[in-house]
Amino acid sequence: MELKTRLEQANQRLKEDGYRLSITLNTRGNLLMLRGIFPPKPGGAKNYPYQQRLALGLPANPRGVKEAEREAKYIGALLERREFLWDKYLVHHKQDDSDTCGEWIARFEKHYFSRRKRTHQTETTWQLDYLNVLKKLPAENSITSDLLEEIILTTEPDSRTRKRVCMVYKALAQFANLELDTKDLKGSYAPREKNPLELPDDNLITQCYHSIINPKWRWVYGLISTYGLRPHEAFRIELEPLINGDRILRVQENTKTGYREVYPLYPEWFDEFKISDVSPPPINTNRRNADVGNAVTQYLRRDAKLPFQPYALRHAWAIRSIGFNIPVALAAQQMGHGVDVHTKTYHRWLTREHHQRVFEALMSRHDRPLPPC
Repeated sequence: MELKTRLEQANQRLKEDGYRLSITLNTRGNLLMLRGIFPPKPGGAKNYPYQQRLALGLPANPRGVKEAEREAKYIGALLERREFLWDKYLVHHKQDDSDTCGEWIARFEKHYFSRRKRTHQTETTWQLDYLNVLKKLPAENSITSDLLEEIILTTEPDSRTRKRVCMVYKALAQFANLELDTKDLKGSYAPREKNPLELPDDNLITQCYHSIINPKWRWVYGLISTYGLRPHEAFRIELEPLINGDRILRVQENTKTGYREVYPLYPEWFDEFKISDVSPPPINTNRRNADVGNAVTQYLRRDAKLPFQPYALRHAWAIRSIGFNIPVALAAQQMGHGVDVHTKTYHRWLTREHHQRVFEALMSRHDRPLPPC
């Protein structure tokens, strides 16, 4: 019988007998622990009972499960009589939880990348969203729930930082079999809406294309304009189909939102901007997506003297898709994000002119609904 099945059966018997304890595994999966509401440990920051894990020092095998069930009933009875003391069990905690924060962070990183492929994007997410937060922990200290909560409380309440730290430490605590309730700690932070970029019209986009002297960067500009790419994605695409004249652009997996296919808007720009004459500039693309994107933005703004932010070309594609009557779900998918992000981001740029243009196009359709006779 598998260990998992034995644990489930033992926990079910404990539950049926009225014990508020369950048997679980430590992070390494080699020792058994009890989970439940226990009094605070001696010297701990809290002075009231809360959910914790108690290390038994028993091996994770059938014999250990049998012994753990017997121990759970004994400890459960002590808890009911309020006679439980930590002294006997702290030695097991020292053996099981002696790893430092630095060691847990290294183990957590290995776990993180065991569930996702290492790419420029996942490396960036780990570095910026996780590791920058985890570095706040003292590397040589033993990891505890109290320590995690203490670091959380050093951040500003109701801030983006507080929300991020709570998210990361909650994930780390779950991985390390620690109890950490961040519900009341993370606060009520909500991102403020950014001011929308000033969008160039399609005439200006065309004029700027022809004004770029360097043909390789002109090709990058045309690609971003025609397909609404993020700047770094101009260097994360499949080139062979374009060379063969395929107008459907294939964005590679190692981008912010993974593989997707994008259609040209306008289709005529594929020819006017000479997209099939593939000639990307020789920049170092073996970098994080953010670094590649910054290189694109810097050249187009500083050297090509673009009169607007290059990212505005992506937003212009989104607004253009409305004039083409492309359903929002399809447009969002081609841009590599969800419908909710798409509508929240781009509806702010819709003007009366856009509404009028779509209305006139719909009214000119021969199959539009007609009033009753």
